[in-house]
Amino acid sequence: MTTIQDNHAAITIVGNDAAAATTTPLLKKATEPLRSIGADTASVTSSLTTSSGGTPPPQLVVVVKSRTAAAVDRDARSYLCKNWCGSKYYADMMKEGLEFLGQPADHVVMLFESPSTCNDATSFFNNSVFPVHDYPPAMPMVKTTIAPLRYSMMNGPTYPSFLDVDVPEGLFEHWARNVPGHKQPTFVNRFDDDTTVYPYLPLEHVRKHLNDPHVHYHLAGKAAIHLMTDDAPRQFANTTDERPCVAKVTHSMGSKGIFIIHNDEDEKAFRDFLEVSGNPSFVVTEMVDIDRSVSCHFFIHPSGEMTWIGSSENHKDGQGGWCMDSIIELDRHEELKALQLPYARKVVDYCLDLGFWGFCGIDILFNAEGKGYVVDVNPRTTGTSPSLMLAQKLETEYGYQSGLLRRSSKFSYPGPAKELLERVQAFNDEGKLRVVLLSFCEAAPDQTFMNISIHGNSLDECRAALKQ
Repeated sequence: MTTIQDNHAAITIVGNDAAAATTTPLLKKATEPLRSIGADTASVTSSLTTSSGGTPPPQLVVVVKSRTAAAVDRDARSYLCKNWCGSKYYADMMKEGLEFLGQPADHVVMLFESPSTCNDATSFFNNSVFPVHDYPPAMPMVKTTIAPLRYSMMNGPTYPSFLDVDVPEGLFEHWARNVPGHKQPTFVNRFDDDTTVYPYLPLEHVRKHLNDPHVHYHLAGKAAIHLMTDDAPRQFANTTDERPCVAKVTHSMGSKGIFIIHNDEDEKAFRDFLEVSGNPSFVVTEMVDIDRSVSCHFFIHPSGEMTWIGSSENHKDGQGGWCMDSIIELDRHEELKALQLPYARKVVDYCLDLGFWGFCGIDILFNAEGKGYVVDVNPRTTGTSPSLMLAQKLETEYGYQSGLLRRSSKFSYPGPAKELLERVQAFNDEGKLRVVLLSFCEAAPDQTFMNISIHGNSLDECRAALKQ
């Protein structure tokens, strides 16, 4: 790592050839985005990559950070980590952060729709500066409707949420009846260039991001994980020298672009995927012998304080794989927090060092000896966090300790949305468990896609209800 400083900025270059890069045209190329996003930019991150054979592209990460960036130095940070209070919503926490920094706290929009690089039918299309690797593309409704509504359930009314479609009929009423103390969100379907946007991921066609979009994009990439923490899996130079190994596209979405390579056949499948998906950048790491897969979800206040929203876990499916349902066990809340907090704090410090704050989540794999490996960092509202917040509200109201979230983009009900709502309400009125539709979208009279969260006194009860 090499750092160049002057009276206005500190330029940090991270990479194997960092020292040499300071005297080459690479440095000029890496800082070009400064001119394109304005002179008052707080920071910018650029990746310089090339592709060749079975070797991931060599990368130089260039971070230009203004001395006026809104970040608290490490020696002045609060290292308090408090549990979510149960009453503050996403927008409330963002407003508190802006007020702490003395920044304008009005005219803000929460934008939970993910951009796409391979499907221009979505509201936001990134094709050059901030490409996301979402090949093969999901149905547009997943990005425009299902996901934004899931997050909006826990956004509250302080700032509006962006939604480019109509709210499905009956959803607000469902939330009001089944989410204790629910505060209905508000929505907008457009905003002007003066609006401050807190996005799910950086957006190429939005002028004013709450966090610097280049830093946000850097943090969202898998190539940055080994810079954040020494608890990451070892990185390899290629996919051939040591097998099995794991090849991951750097900005993949929804577990896409991840390949376990045991042999040349696996290697070919990975190469074929790269070719058909536009040759995205990737990293290669050691394969971790997984015993547990645990995730944590939290809010980073610009002071350094963390709000712990909760932890979730994925269980083995009994067939050699892992179930994608997120498991919530509130009676183990403090145990899981103690397990994961040391890993999370390193990530938080790195984010704050670059001036980034807001919501975040990390995925940690543990081997049989209890050693943990940070394998994914999601600097955004995480898909499980609305269900975790819901679970804590239902615990307070009904004493439920267990929950199960299913948010597969392929999960649907074989009928119209109205029938789905009626069946769910009839089930809830029995008073044994609580089923909450975080979001839904009727694709056809015989198919309604949904994200569903089920809560009760045991996981077995929740699993049984999901099968009904």
